Amino acid sequence: MSTVSSNRKIAGVFLMLLCLIVTQKLMAASFTVKKVKGRNALIEYTGPLIENGQTYKIARGEESSGNNHRGNFAILREISFSNLGTTISGVSAGRASRLSFILGYGWNHENIEYAPLLGLSTVDTGNGSNMTFTLGGIFDYNFQHNVPEIKSVLGMGTELTYAKTNAANGGDSPSTTGVFLGGFWKWFVFGTSTCLRMDLGYQYSKSSGISESTQTGFLGKGAFAVYF
Repeated sequence: MSTVSSNRKIAGVFLMLLCLIVTQKLMAASFTVKKVKGRNALIEYTGPLIENGQTYKIARGEESSGNNHRGNFAILREISFSNLGTTISGVSAGRASRLSFILGYGWNHENIEYAPLLGLSTVDTGNGSNMTFTLGGIFDYNFQHNVPEIKSVLGMGTELTYAKTNAANGGDSPSTTGVFLGGFWKWFVFGTSTCLRMDLGYQYSKSSGISESTQTGFLGKGAFAVYF
């Protein structure tokens, strides 16, 4: 239990620090080109004061192109911890502790985004720990171009996963295939590069092992992504 609690605390501190770093980014100067004639241009400028007759250089980076800083992204698709008890016919059947996370690294092409996913979860029932490995991927279609000027992005996407459980003490080791299809909202509440993501859609999953089971229905989920 102490190890699981420690892992949960470390994950929480990491997320808090990441949020603080992103929100402390400085506001950069920017300008919009209104008209160009030869080597002269009329611009609309926001930022620190500038003076007539002075020469200013445009730095390479976020100031020069809004499309440079959402080309890649890291996504925290799931992180959860539970310690739940089971009761059968009024009799306690013990407790189970579960720690789970799914991470991904992907690419953003403004209207299309995709990323492979990798996950790990452990379940401890007191008689040994079962460990589940998850492989998968997500594919998104954005209704708006996902560039730094956009603060909110709506779209549709799909997620495919395959999970394999290695059971303790030689027990059943099932595999589970899952498909999720639905709509999403990416909200860049922490700045131009960090977003909260909310999904609502339809989930289908099938588990096979000693016995087979199928789960279907509507599902809502959230995620946390950082673009760079």
